[in-house]
Amino acid sequence: MVVCGGRGVTCRAVNVGEARALMRDFSDRWKSSIERMHRDAVTNFGNLQRGMEVLQRTLSQLLIYYTRLTGAEGVLMKAGPESAELCKEAISHPAFIYEIKMKLKL
Repeated sequence: MVVCGGRGVTCRAVNVGEARALMRDFSDRWKSSIERMHRDAVTNFGNLQRGMEVLQRTLSQLLIYYTRLTGAEGVLMKAGPESAELCKEAISHPAFIYEIKMKLKL
């Protein structure tokens, strides 16, 4: 199926096999990746508050991209029933937000 984005985004066909592999990989690694980003922010910034600000912005942007892919108006939902089915298996947005909040506590 072909999906077109707004604001001058080029139309592309969604490859369901690639989307399935991407979603499976994400669901396997998302928590450990957030943990690794948190650990890197804590250890690589001399100022803990600055590191947490960078982490917050990074995780917020990741959530935005994830929502654009899996949300109710996201790319997968618009691509057809087979792609929309992948969203049912996706990490829920509340679970994603909960993990982000837990990592941003000082």
